[in-house]
Amino acid sequence: MAQQKLIQNTNKSLLENVNDKSDATLVKMFHEEFNNVVRNSTRGGNSLFLLDALEQLNFIDGCLLEEPNLQDHHDKYKKLKIALRDQKSNILVSQGGSGGPDDIQRNLFKVCCAILNLKAPQMGQASLDEGILYQYLDQIDINSFALDSNLFNQIQVIKNLANRKAFSLSDKEIKMIHLKFKNMSIHRKNNMHDARKIKNEKRLMAETQPTFKPRTNSKSRTMTKSATSR
Repeated sequence: MAQQKLIQNTNKSLLENVNDKSDATLVKMFHEEFNNVVRNSTRGGNSLFLLDALEQLNFIDGCLLEEPNLQDHHDKYKKLKIALRDQKSNILVSQGGSGGPDDIQRNLFKVCCAILNLKAPQMGQASLDEGILYQYLDQIDINSFALDSNLFNQIQVIKNLANRKAFSLSDKEIKMIHLKFKNMSIHRKNNMHDARKIKNEKRLMAETQPTFKPRTNSKSRTMTKSATSR
């Protein structure tokens, strides 16, 4: 009995280690992706803003970055674009040449990880007050993910969290954020799945293209030309 319990505990420890390593690997991969977005967007002295970062990380639709067209009745995000512009939601994340506000980058990375239900390294920063997080997240209705007003509130919450002094998140707070932003997590997964599918299709096309090119001389070219002209 004792031996069986020992085996169960050993298996449980192994499983926990596997999960920890998997999460650590996912966080590392996402950190590389996040850094690439910052680095590529700030080349040549350019600036990276919040909405651009969220779009490039596949959390929101790229249409949100387009200017609102008041005459276009088919612009599904018209009102949302105007609201985001009027509320100055597009805060600076990084600026080429000067690096940008470090706390905003750190906080944004942690919040994005939490959206994906991942725990980023907390770097010993002070914990975010749970009551403050409740106040932020209370603006988001998990039963209304499809509404523009809800997406607007989500972006505002991300902006406000990113714009605070650098903080750390507890496991409970990460779960709270993940539940309130499930639509963004799903949007990212779907976009990345589609991107991988397109990439695989292109690779398959390239691999199946015939590479054999028969040698031709003047005689064979003459014969081919005469055969096609008949």
